[in-house]
Amino acid sequence: RRGEWLGRQPFVYGRDPVTKHLVPHPVEKLLVRKVFRLFTQGRVGSQRIASLMRDRIPSRRVDPGFILQILRNPVYAGDVVMEVGGERIRVEGAHEAAVDRELWDACNRVLAERCGKNRKRGWRV
Repeated sequence: RRGEWLGRQPFVYGRDPVTKHLVPHPVEKLLVRKVFRLFTQGRVGSQRIASLMRDRIPSRRVDPGFILQILRNPVYAGDVVMEVGGERIRVEGAHEAAVDRELWDACNRVLAERCGKNRKRGWRV
C-alpha cells in the first residue's frame, strides 16, 4: 500500500534500499521506451522487436514472450500491482515510470486489438 516493491525487480528497475521503491536504470529505460514506441506507433510485432533488441539486452533472454511481458506490465507506467495474502493491491504512481501513462494505455489498446484479431485466426501476437 506504500508503493514498496517486494520480490525480484522487473527489467529496467533496481530497488532503492532505503525507500524500497523501484528506480529505473537510465539506459534500460530508453530501451523499454523504444519497445513501446515500436509496438504502438510503428506497429512492429513482438517477434520482430525481440530480434531487434536481442543485441541491446545481452543480460536477458529476449524473445517475443519477454517483449509481451514488458508491454503488459503496469510497472512500466509507474504502478505497483501485487497480490499479498490473497488480496490484489494496486498503487498508481508508486515509482518513476519508464513510459508515460498515455503511451502505456495506447500500447495496451493495441495489444487488446491484436489479441482479439489474432485469437480468431489462431495467430500469436
